[in-house]
Amino acid sequence: MERASLFVILTCWLRPATTAPKLAGIKLRWAWAIHLLAVAASAVIAIILTNATVHAHRQDVDIVATIFAGFGRFPARFAILTIMITVAVELGFLALAIIVLPWGAGDEPLRSSWAHALRHTWLHTTHFLLLVLLIGLLIWRLEAAHERHYAIPPYPQFQIPSYPEAPWNAPADAPAWVKYNESMHEYARQTKEMSDRWKKALEKRDQAMVVFIRRAAEIFEICVSSALAGTIWVLGRCFGRRGRGELWPRSSARRPASPAGTT
Repeated sequence: MERASLFVILTCWLRPATTAPKLAGIKLRWAWAIHLLAVAASAVIAIILTNATVHAHRQDVDIVATIFAGFGRFPARFAILTIMITVAVELGFLALAIIVLPWGAGDEPLRSSWAHALRHTWLHTTHFLLLVLLIGLLIWRLEAAHERHYAIPPYPQFQIPSYPEAPWNAPADAPAWVKYNESMHEYARQTKEMSDRWKKALEKRDQAMVVFIRRAAEIFEICVSSALAGTIWVLGRCFGRRGRGELWPRSSARRPASPAGTT
């Protein structure tokens, strides 16, 4: 059996059907070690990109410093939280292995099919590492471009009118009330004009917005959907490769001999 190099192991998602037979000889403990390293790297990348996204919003918050400060102040709570997150991630990968197990199972002991599913699920954690990196970079750049665009104030310069003061002590038919009503009409006119200028300024800014920012939500949804579809395709190619062009280990032992003169 051909041994897989480190490059093939780390990039098995590039050619899943070709590299799948090469990964079959990797022991489970080494596959799990690669899985743990990829999960840890994914967590570090996610924290760094989250910190960059927060700074893109001009918020003076350091996520990394906050996490270390939390571990220093509440070590037990953060340790329990870290264990819970780790267990949840591991259970998620075990559930994924159970889901894909029938796709690559053969006529063999169940433990062999289970080992095959676990091995490739753990090794393909490097694929999830790539997805975390690419999606994190996409979110960071979208948020940074959005913040730069909206940091420029588009509002026109205008004087906010003051609200007229009612002559409460004057009689109802006093000229002061006539003047007050005229002031209220003028106040309403100026307020409406200010609101119209405000809306036109916002519309002008939105029309000048580049498509990359205007369609940020759609771009994110398309990229995430494509990533999920690509992940399903990669896993299908990898797990299904074992059943094409290979003899199942126990087929010949269990198949009865054909009678003479028949096929």
